[in-house]
Amino acid sequence: MRFQILLLCFVAIVGYASAQRGCSNICPAVYQPVCARVGRTLRTFSNNCALSAYNCSNRPGAVFVRNGAC
Repeated sequence: MRFQILLLCFVAIVGYASAQRGCSNICPAVYQPVCARVGRTLRTFSNNCALSAYNCSNRPGAVFVRNGAC
């Protein structure tokens, strides 16, 4: 039983690590702000790429609200 729990934890950690590597955090340095909702708060991201990068590594992610700063 203990072995099965350890195996399950190992698989979960490996899956999480491989999912994180799929995220590209390289975005152009172009300021075209977008407003998104993170939980109950509004947050301004520098551009759509920054919003996508945030959503790739954070679950649940931010939800696009509108173009422009919040």
